[in-house]
Amino acid sequence: MSQHHLRNLKTAAIWLAIFLAGAAAGWLGYRARRTQMLGQLLDDARRSAVAIEPGDLRRLAGTRADVATAAYAALKDRLQKLRAVDPRVRVVHIYRLVPETGRVVYLGDSARPGARDEALPGDDHPQAAKSPGLQEIIRTGQAAAEGPLADDFGTWVTGYALIGEAPSTKPGVAAKEILGLYVDAATWTGLLWRSAFQSAFFVWILLGLPFAALLVFRRQVEQGEVIRNLSEAMEQSRSAIVILDLECRVEYANRGLCQQIGYTRRELIGHGWRDLRVAQAADEVFADLTATVRAGRAWLG
Repeated sequence: MSQHHLRNLKTAAIWLAIFLAGAAAGWLGYRARRTQMLGQLLDDARRSAVAIEPGDLRRLAGTRADVATAAYAALKDRLQKLRAVDPRVRVVHIYRLVPETGRVVYLGDSARPGARDEALPGDDHPQAAKSPGLQEIIRTGQAAAEGPLADDFGTWVTGYALIGEAPSTKPGVAAKEILGLYVDAATWTGLLWRSAFQSAFFVWILLGLPFAALLVFRRQVEQGEVIRNLSEAMEQSRSAIVILDLECRVEYANRGLCQQIGYTRRELIGHGWRDLRVAQAADEVFADLTATVRAGRAWLG
């Protein structure tokens, strides 16, 4: 394998390593931001749970008959106010675990009365058994989060917090009232990916710019060496070499030309070629030279 190909492979490997380092930083940034946001969601769920008085929930039977009670109306109003605090919150639910039956039923939510997504008291939570966060708080009593998960109304991230417990007729198992705080996952996901990109971009800039600058510097050094070698070769050549601009003024003349026509380089640079031509040169030669140079081609003669 040639040195050129080996160098290209090394360069490609370094760029790949920089890309992977950025991707790893993005993944870590994603995880760190997710952990932070989950912590914030759990804190919000706990604060919201504190705003609900467990004694008020004891006055609710957890059946459809609660709709006509003042306790349910007060709970509905409080949940709607909690929802209005944060525009990202889609809905706030209150659940009750009924140990005797194992059911998880709604006590109330923040949806507008009569809305399509309103959950009425006594309705079973249809996804309770498949909800990892809800099952965790039922099992441990500790705040939990889950998501993003999709339902018929969108994709959500949910934080659960325990409001209170009450004795039940099932030995060793307490009835639990749980608050669920549902946040729109579209905003959530956007923030996560933005954090991931920012972390990755920082690493790509931090590592990529110096490496790119090194490549540019190395390329300039190589080009400088090529130009220097070419200049030395032209200067040492015994052949007459001259570089003219489009007006046929001399821009460069090598030592061979100076020796052949008897002029110094200082006398040639910047002067018109016709002013310096040798007497033996025919007019046709200079006419051909001028036409060739102005056409952008090299002239030999």
